[in-house]
Amino acid sequence: MKIPMIRRTSLLLGLVVPACILQAFSPIAPSRRSDQVAEVRDGILLEVGLAGLEPVPLAFEADGDFFVVYRFVIGADSHPTRISSVAGEGWIKDRRAALAGISKWMLFGLAPETGYELILGWEHGWGYQCLSLMGDQMNFSVTFPSGGFPGRERIRIGLPVDYRIIEPWALQANASFSIVSHFQTSEELHPTLVALLDGERFIDQEVLKACLARSILSGLQSGRPYVLVLYWRHATGFTRLSIVGGQMSLSVRLLK
Repeated sequence: MKIPMIRRTSLLLGLVVPACILQAFSPIAPSRRSDQVAEVRDGILLEVGLAGLEPVPLAFEADGDFFVVYRFVIGADSHPTRISSVAGEGWIKDRRAALAGISKWMLFGLAPETGYELILGWEHGWGYQCLSLMGDQMNFSVTFPSGGFPGRERIRIGLPVDYRIIEPWALQANASFSIVSHFQTSEELHPTLVALLDGERFIDQEVLKACLARSILSGLQSGRPYVLVLYWRHATGFTRLSIVGGQMSLSVRLLK
């Protein structure tokens, strides 16, 4: 997946750090994994944030951009483990806090013992501009509005995959197909279905709407358009989920 480019700028800052950037570095509130997983059942739950990843003061003053890269393995409890720095750690204020913050992320629905790289892009005069996770099973990228997170402490994405979406006759048919839908993010943090673009005859639209209503897109701007694609393969089931749109792109291979 192509990583968003970080453009350089000669903008001079007045050394005043916006409050919304400072808020982004407050710790992720502890939560119970069983409660989180229950919300999505079959599907994925991603919870990432900037806790512990506060840059050194020079980052706010220097006329330059940089990347911070970490590598980790997903543990049996769906949290990152064996975290190591690859590049840019000198820009991080507290190394131990960074490792502790990443270790609290939730990556439910991804296979244990699979490796990922975390790439954070910092832009002068902007803050953290993008966060990307790249691995064998999933590629994920999110861009941040000016000043880092819009006053939020984390991004939380829960996407249940419900087989009841598929009409009974299609479950038995020798058919492979894609379900493509257009949705928008709402102020209530749930996606709202706008239109079905493909695969309409294979699915129960009411179940799809209910599935979207259980989804969580916290930390993203409301009112942004996205396209969701679910891939169905005969005799296998759902094999891949993809989302692309305003602020985020996600492609994940679903576990059987």
